[in-house]
Amino acid sequence: MKVFFIRYKSSSTIFAFFLLLCSGLLAVSLDKIQNGTPLITEIDSSSYATCSALPCDHLLAKINSAKHRDIRLDIYQPYGAAVQIKWNVQQLGLSIFDAYPTPENTQLTRVSYLFKSLGGSGDVEIVLRMLNSHPFSYSKAVVFAESPLAVFSEYMKVALPVLLISLLALFFVPHKATPFVVVFFLMYCCYVVFAPSPKSGQMGDNRFYLPAAYELVRHGHLSLNNYTGKDSTHPFTILQKNKDDDFLNYYPAAVSIVIAPLVAWSETWLPPEERLADALAKIIAAASVAVFFLLCRRIGCTAGGSALLCGAFAFATSQFSIHAGGLYSHTITTFFALVALWILTLPSLTAMQALLLALLSVVGMACRHDFAFIILGCSITLLLRSRHLLFLYLGAMGALLVPTIYGANLLYGQWIPPYMLHHGPRNISVANLKAFAGLLISPNRGLFIYSPILAFGYIRAILAIAKPRKSTPLELGLAATTLSFLVLLTSFSMWWGGWSYGPRLFCSILGPLMVLTAMQLKDLVERPRGRALMVALLTLVLVWGAFVHTKGALIGDGWNGSPNNIDQHPERLWDVTDLQIFRDIKWLPILFRERILDFMPSS
Repeated sequence: MKVFFIRYKSSSTIFAFFLLLCSGLLAVSLDKIQNGTPLITEIDSSSYATCSALPCDHLLAKINSAKHRDIRLDIYQPYGAAVQIKWNVQQLGLSIFDAYPTPENTQLTRVSYLFKSLGGSGDVEIVLRMLNSHPFSYSKAVVFAESPLAVFSEYMKVALPVLLISLLALFFVPHKATPFVVVFFLMYCCYVVFAPSPKSGQMGDNRFYLPAAYELVRHGHLSLNNYTGKDSTHPFTILQKNKDDDFLNYYPAAVSIVIAPLVAWSETWLPPEERLADALAKIIAAASVAVFFLLCRRIGCTAGGSALLCGAFAFATSQFSIHAGGLYSHTITTFFALVALWILTLPSLTAMQALLLALLSVVGMACRHDFAFIILGCSITLLLRSRHLLFLYLGAMGALLVPTIYGANLLYGQWIPPYMLHHGPRNISVANLKAFAGLLISPNRGLFIYSPILAFGYIRAILAIAKPRKSTPLELGLAATTLSFLVLLTSFSMWWGGWSYGPRLFCSILGPLMVLTAMQLKDLVERPRGRALMVALLTLVLVWGAFVHTKGALIGDGWNGSPNNIDQHPERLWDVTDLQIFRDIKWLPILFRERILDFMPSS
C-alpha cells in the first residue's frame, strides 16, 4: 500500500484518476439515468403502405416542448422504406430535418433522433417522411425528454473504451500518462459542452463515414446499397458504384475503418447516430489537443506555456469550429500528424519507432491523400537525423502500401480510390496569385483573418528555410510541409474549400502549423526585449481567434448559401460589408447561455 501511494503521490495523477472514475460511473449508469427522464408520449406500432407521390409525410406525434430542452425519439424495429424525421416548429414556422435517413429494407433494433428546444419551441410536430416507394413499419415509438446528465452520460459512454485505456495507462505509467489524460478529459468535456454538432454537421462529404462503419461492424463489408443517396440527384451526397455494382462511399473508406472499434462498442446500446458521430469527432479532436500538449512540453515550453498554447490550438483555430463539431477525414489526420510529430521529437529514434511512423503515415494517407505533405516533412526530418532510419521508414511504407493499394482495387475496382484520383492540383497561372492572397487574407476565408496566431507558424517556416543551419531537422521538415502545401492550394480553382466556416483546407496541416507556431512563440516570449508588447499582441490575437471560432462552433454557418451560393459567386469572399464571421452574431450570447444551461441541472 505504501508503494502504491508513493507511486501515485502526484496530485495531478490522483486528479486524473478521480476524473476517469467519475466519468466511468456516469457512463455505466446511463440506463438508470435515462429511465428517470420524463416520458412525453408513446406511440403504438404502425405501418404505412407504399407511397406513390414522394416524399410522403406521416404525422407521428404532436408535442409541447416548452418545458424540455432535449427531446429524443426512439423508433423500435423499423423496417422498409428509407425514412427521415422532420420536426415542424409551428411557433417559428420552421422545419428541421434530421441528417440521418435510415437504410431501406434493413432490420434494425432501434433508431433514435434528437431535437433541441432552444428556450422552448412551443408545439412541435414529429413527422415521419418516407423517401422511397417501399412500405414502412415499426413496433413502437417513444418520445421522452433527456436530462442534461443523461446527455453528458451518453457522451461519456461513447468514450468509455478510451477512458478505460487511459485508466490502465495511469496505473502502469502514471508520470507519462497523466498530462495526456488530464488534457484529453478536460478538452473532451469542453467540446461536449461548447462545440455542438449542427443538424447539417454530417450531411456533406462526411455523411457516410458512420453508415459505412456500421455496415463493416454489422455485416463485414463497406457497401451502402441500402442507403438513400445512390441517386446523384439526391441532396445528401454522392455514392460511388464499383465494378460489382455495389455502392460505396466516394470519400475515403479508411476513415470508416479507423472509427469501427468505437462504433462496434456503441452497438451494445445503440446511441443516436447524430450523437455518436459528434462524440467520435470530439474524442479525436480532444486527443489531438492532448498530443499537442505533449509536443509543447517536448520542445521546451513550460507547463503554463504549454497549457496556453493548447488553449490557442483548441479554441482559436479550426480545431474548435470544424474538427470538434464534425467527423471529417482531416479531423482524424490531424491526430495522426501530431502523433507522427511526437515520435519525431523523441530524443533518440529506434527502428521500431520508425516502423510505427511508417504505419501512421500509410493509415493517414489512406484517410486523406494530402497527408503526403506530412510524409514529406517526416522524410526530410529523418533524412537530416538518420539516413538509415529514413530508408527503413520509406521501405516499410512501401511494403504497407502494397496491401493498401490492393485493397483499394478490391473495393473500388481501381488501384487509386476515386476521391484521391479526382482531387489534385490543376494548373499554374496568374490566378494562383489571387488564390494565394485569398488563402491568407481574404475577409471571408483568410487563414490570418480567422486564426491570426497561425501567422507565427508561417514566420517560423520562412525563417527555417532562410537559415537552415540554425534550424533543427524537425523545423525544416515542418517548413517544407506547410510551405509546399500552401503553394499547392493556390493551384485549386476552388481554393476557398466550398461551403465551410473559414479556411477549411488548411485543416490538413493544422497540427504541423501549430507546432511551428509554438516554436516561434516560445522564442519570442523568452526574449527580454519587447516581451510586454509581445504578450499584449499575443493576448489580442488569442481573444480574436477564440471569438471567431466560438462563433463558428456555436452558430455554425448560413453565410455560404445566402444571399447566393459562394461556389457560384466567389467574389463574396472579398466582400467586407458581409463578413461570415459576423453573420448572425447577435445569437452568440444567447447560444452560449443555452449551452451552459444544457448541462446544468433543471431547476
